[in-house]
Amino acid sequence: AEYPCNCGRFGCLEAYASGTAMAKRARRKLKELPVLTEDYGKKLLELADNNVAQVTSLTISQAAAANDRFAIEMIQENAFYLGIACYDLINLLDPEAIIIGGGVSKIGDLLFKTIRQTVKEHIRMTKDLTTQIIPATTGTDAGILGAIAVGLSR
Repeated sequence: AEYPCNCGRFGCLEAYASGTAMAKRARRKLKELPVLTEDYGKKLLELADNNVAQVTSLTISQAAAANDRFAIEMIQENAFYLGIACYDLINLLDPEAIIIGGGVSKIGDLLFKTIRQTVKEHIRMTKDLTTQIIPATTGTDAGILGAIAVGLSR
């Protein structure tokens, strides 16, 4: 499926791999599920005050921590998209590290494990994975701090 980005275009990484995109997909898929079970969607919906419209990346992360398989699948899907983007960056630039920030990076191990696994599966045919894929230590402030740094360097 093609997901529109907030910028109006299609195919942007933000439209597939951001916390906002993950929450949108989860809300749409929850509405389509015929039945929620204790371990598939129900915990997520409870954390969102039984209101699909209140599902966020935070409630998805919390539900995944409580072993809600639906929430875990949503995180793994998001991580797959991030993994493909990381693979492309590695092939293009061969960086020492890719640092992922923003709210989605707070999800932690499940997200980063799936990202690394996706990259390894795709990179296997060309070379060994030496690039580190790690969370930003600045969390959700990574973007604004980077913009400030660029501004100050000019």
